[in-house]
Amino acid sequence: IELSFANDDLLFVPSINHHVYLVSVQDGSVVSDFKANNWVWSNGATEGSKLFFGDFSGTVFGLDITTKPATELWAPASVGDEHIRAAPAIIGDVVVVVDRKPVVSFINIKDGTILNRVPLQDAGTVRADLTVKDDFAYISTTNGKLFRAEPKNLKVVEVVLSGVKK
Repeated sequence: IELSFANDDLLFVPSINHHVYLVSVQDGSVVSDFKANNWVWSNGATEGSKLFFGDFSGTVFGLDITTKPATELWAPASVGDEHIRAAPAIIGDVVVVVDRKPVVSFINIKDGTILNRVPLQDAGTVRADLTVKDDFAYISTTNGKLFRAEPKNLKVVEVVLSGVKK
């Protein structure tokens, strides 16, 4: 489990006790204690006052981190029953989440609706956080494959790597 900053003042602390803690970097106090459905093993992704993360039950949460304690932005979004190990990515009005199976889910940042789900065939699993560049989220898999999630058109394409042995 890794720690990440929710903003300049708050540390995002996931845990296997089904809780997520927002901890003040100034004095170490727990500002918010949010209970998820299952283990939270990933980093969160932030956009201004919003924080997004997934848990091991395949549920994605969106929190307003300006309230104390943090409050849900929308009802939790279920993207299946697979573990979410990778931190999501935020691109525009879309949260991109990949579960372990792997299936890429595109979620509306405003209301939590699932816009599209794209399974990645013969890809292995996803454990590494997504990486954002320009308007894309890049996804690496345990089978050595690389994919580019494109939120503008809600699709995923494989980035063919030359010189990589399979």
